Amino acid sequence: MEGSGLEWTFVRPGAFAANAMQWADQIKAGDVVYGPYAEAQTAPIHEADMGAVAARALLDDALVGQAPVLSGPESLTFADQVRIIGEAKGRPLRYEELPREVARERMLGGHLTPDIADSLLNMFAECVGRPAEISQETERVTGRPGRTFAQWAEDHVAAFR
Repeated sequence: MEGSGLEWTFVRPGAFAANAMQWADQIKAGDVVYGPYAEAQTAPIHEADMGAVAARALLDDALVGQAPVLSGPESLTFADQVRIIGEAKGRPLRYEELPREVARERMLGGHLTPDIADSLLNMFAECVGRPAEISQETERVTGRPGRTFAQWAEDHVAAFR
């Protein structure tokens, strides 16, 4: 695209807050979410913030030739995210870490290929104990701070009931 001579913008979000929807069935069934690497940190971004940046890219030329990397405004572990969903629901939830091989088998049972499961698990392992990088691009582009994961959880609490 960059060499095509056409105008371009790449909107590059990192972890999507909506990835937490994968826990909805577990949360509906009980108070524990099981998964890999409880202490892996990401900076989940609300889909409305992705949309606001994409809309800006489509509606004016302010982002032509740019590739803003987007993140949410805070670095959170998977355990933090589950706790925050629990706060939105009004009941305590916890994340229980599964051994890597057990998590991998569950991922494969969920229709991921072995390569994708291994890639995700490797990425999560690298995020343990490392705060996620926080981008200021949402605020730069939209003029307002990005929405927190707590806001995302409030916006989507019905999916976890």
